[in-house]
Amino acid sequence: MEKVLLIEGWRFLAHSYAVVNQYQILSLARNSQLGLRHHDAALSANWKSAHGLMSREQEKVIASVGPLRDGKDKVAARYRINYPLDFSLDGEMPHFVFATSEFGKILEGQIGKMNVSIKELAQSDIFRVV
Repeated sequence: MEKVLLIEGWRFLAHSYAVVNQYQILSLARNSQLGLRHHDAALSANWKSAHGLMSREQEKVIASVGPLRDGKDKVAARYRINYPLDFSLDGEMPHFVFATSEFGKILEGQIGKMNVSIKELAQSDIFRVV
């Protein structure tokens, strides 16, 4: 069974996180030993899908990364790249969260979900902020 990376984020959106996610998908898709799956994160009502930010060929590769296949995929790691930030832990696999900060720290209002304390996250072997 191949190693599966579950990406939870935005695609086809004129938002910096979505653009970063799309370029990372294009890069990761070149690794034949890594299975990519994607869960499209919810959008606020103000955001609309946007195609044409990349070439058709690139968008085809990005769109080809589908959701988890029930009973067929074993997730080796979870990578979140959306907002508000989701620091919740789900299972024992490594978790990575893409986060940016305008003021050198993450403010409480930027956190959407968190099911453990900051201390627990800092001491966790399965959680990393990138």
